[in-house]
Amino acid sequence: MSYKGLINSLLCVIAATMLSNCNNPNYQKPHLNKSISISAKEKQKEFEKQHEINKQKEIEKQKRDSLIKAQEKIAFNNINFGITKSEFETKRRLFLNTCKGGKEYKIGGYEFRYIYGSFHENKLYSIKFMGRHFSWQDYDLYMPGQYKSLLSMMKIKFGEPTRTYGLPKWNEMRKNDIKYCTQWTIGVKEVTILVRCNGTDYSLYVLIDRKDILSLKIKEKEKEQERANIKGADMF
Repeated sequence: MSYKGLINSLLCVIAATMLSNCNNPNYQKPHLNKSISISAKEKQKEFEKQHEINKQKEIEKQKRDSLIKAQEKIAFNNINFGITKSEFETKRRLFLNTCKGGKEYKIGGYEFRYIYGSFHENKLYSIKFMGRHFSWQDYDLYMPGQYKSLLSMMKIKFGEPTRTYGLPKWNEMRKNDIKYCTQWTIGVKEVTILVRCNGTDYSLYVLIDRKDILSLKIKEKEKEQERANIKGADMF
């Protein structure tokens, strides 16, 4: 047989074998099946990984929800929202006795002059810590330390803030100006650190409010103002 004839014979055999395998239902392509098998395993691993991530997220959410439910009822320390004025007076007095630090009261490094409570239908809904007064000359010396101390304590208590604006410079404020520094939202409770300018003095305040009751009070005040405007219009 010539060399050309031998080549043609080999090509015919190869072609016949390939055609036979393609028509054979039991024929399997091992490399393709292996690739499909690996791909399926990878998808399964990815599914399990994502499932575990979602599971952890749900656990963290439940923890946060539990914390919110526990924390949003508390104004501060052992004083809860909703208590009466007389209950608040008693608990405030006891609390202040634990915070005496010379001329001012003190919590950690934060110095304050007094604590005020606001009430709706004789139920506590807002707390205000009025910080120590600092003159504009002493602002840069003392106020950053006061703010840093408060921020540290609040982060330990409530975690990272919801909103951060930072401590303003004393010369950015005019009399009666209020500048928000940091806020935490815990369910219906909102904690705010702010600076107030009283003219030449500055104070660092902490406000702890029930947002739902505060909103209700604002709406009531708006309605009262509207009634006053209607009554006043009759006098012109």
